Amino acid sequence: MRLAQESGGGEVSRFMVLQRELTDLKDELVIETEESARAYLGKNLPILNTIGNISPLLGLLGTILGMIIAFDSIATAGAGDPKVVAGGISQALVTTASGLIIAIPTIVSYRYLSRRADKMLEHAEMYGHAFANALITTGQRQSAARQ
Repeated sequence: MRLAQESGGGEVSRFMVLQRELTDLKDELVIETEESARAYLGKNLPILNTIGNISPLLGLLGTILGMIIAFDSIATAGAGDPKVVAGGISQALVTTASGLIIAIPTIVSYRYLSRRADKMLEHAEMYGHAFANALITTGQRQSAARQ
């Protein structure tokens, strides 16, 4: 900046303004690209997260309903016959197991894909900065060659 003032403006001043504008443009480009990539890579991850969180709750709901059926059977037929209770308990255990069978791999997949998306975004940001810097450097070289 001091050099621009000493030279009375001119080419050096315009070059410094252009370089500042290019740097600002580079930053905007990198941010926009990163936001776009983040939206693309993460668009379906909330679905996995929701499925992983809701599945055990649905299993628990099935457990409660199965136990209600079991106790209703006991109330209706009496506690003497284990077959009366077995159907409700079986339903309770099956729904609990089903909820966990769905939830566990879904949560593991969600965590894996989230980490993978984060790493891809880190690489994209790094390469984006490198690419933008290369464009600026090339522009500076071409500008210097013209002078």
